[in-house]
Amino acid sequence: MLLLLGADPATVEAEYLAVNPAVRAAFAPVVEAFTAAGGDPRVTEELLTVRPAYLAAALETLTDGWGDAETYARTALGLTDETLDALRTNLTA
Repeated sequence: MLLLLGADPATVEAEYLAVNPAVRAAFAPVVEAFTAAGGDPRVTEELLTVRPAYLAAALETLTDGWGDAETYARTALGLTDETLDALRTNLTA
């Protein structure tokens, strides 16, 4: 979505990585129960952490398959000009 709104790659990555604290907080009870039952905390770390490499892989797939976010939105998601315009208007107002 940020790419469709014109954000640069550095901003997209910063916003993507910024969710880590919220994800950790949201899943803290699950992690605590899992580790209390003998689960390896490294497993939850791998499952519940976003990393730059994950975003890079997603963006590479997007670029390889569709060229750019605009083409992906139109082709893969079937969004119309009207929908994209409405999203841009509502999300940047």
